[in-house]
Amino acid sequence: MDFNSQQNAKDQLVFMDEDESSSKDLVSNNFKKPWKILIVDDEEEVHEITKITLRDFLFEDRGLQLFSAYNEPDVKSILEKESDIALILLDVVMEEEIQALFLLSILGMI
Repeated sequence: MDFNSQQNAKDQLVFMDEDESSSKDLVSNNFKKPWKILIVDDEEEVHEITKITLRDFLFEDRGLQLFSAYNEPDVKSILEKESDIALILLDVVMEEEIQALFLLSILGMI
């Protein structure tokens, strides 16, 4: 056997038999909508580290879709477009303390 035929034999791809139930699970998981999470903070670093930390997080077989808001107009804009936000991570000690309280009042929490 010459070098080329030996190399071709090594380069062959071998596929594992696919179990029907596992492929169904993969397909059904791909169609589940992600949880929508709104991050409200006036510091960019908080948004960055939160996105890095939660990048591959799954809850009940659903991933996350993260939205960033840095102030009240951002929050209003996102909430107008996205009515199904599941969780809001809100910094209540923003530069303008009144701003965080105002956001809570908009959300009907105070």
